[in-house]
Amino acid sequence: MSGERKRPIEEEPEYDYDALLSLAEEEMADPKPLRKRLKCTSNDDVHVTEIIEKKTSRLAPVLVERTKKPLPTRHPDGRLAFKDFPEFQPNLTPKEIIQAGSFGGCYFQRLVSAVTGQTYVDAWREFPSDWFEGLVITEHVASPTYNKDVNAYKVSCGSSVQQWEESGWVTEIDPYGWFQWYCRFYLGRRCSDDYR
Repeated sequence: MSGERKRPIEEEPEYDYDALLSLAEEEMADPKPLRKRLKCTSNDDVHVTEIIEKKTSRLAPVLVERTKKPLPTRHPDGRLAFKDFPEFQPNLTPKEIIQAGSFGGCYFQRLVSAVTGQTYVDAWREFPSDWFEGLVITEHVASPTYNKDVNAYKVSCGSSVQQWEESGWVTEIDPYGWFQWYCRFYLGRRCSDDYR
């Protein structure tokens, strides 16, 4: 014996998954009331919501609002202010992120999505052309390989879209992942996946 203490095996709590899914489907447009209504213990709260989010993300379609919201404004300290999401205050716009060479120039590369089963090419074209001013698209936006020299800080960082897909972080509505979601959110799209 090495003197290590063995942790007791924790059993997964029993949940009525069908009841949870039914409740989640009723509240997909706004998950905040769902989390309040579950009234889980603090230890189980995250576990239950993760279960709901993983199971419902594949079952329920993401609902998109028909009208777009206005572009955000900026606080004096540089944080962005979204009128309808006051708690969400990023400090960079999508254009600033792209211009800084984030994602090593390969975020919008050709994608064969394991989530949708579709192939995506030139996904960057849906966004304003001024976001890409001065950039070589094949090197700074849609390169097939990560290049740390494109990054403003000259460092490698982040995970692949395949890792995001395997983790359940990618949905059908935004097959490239969180940054595609952010670009669309910034431009005014709102959907039932925004709270995630």
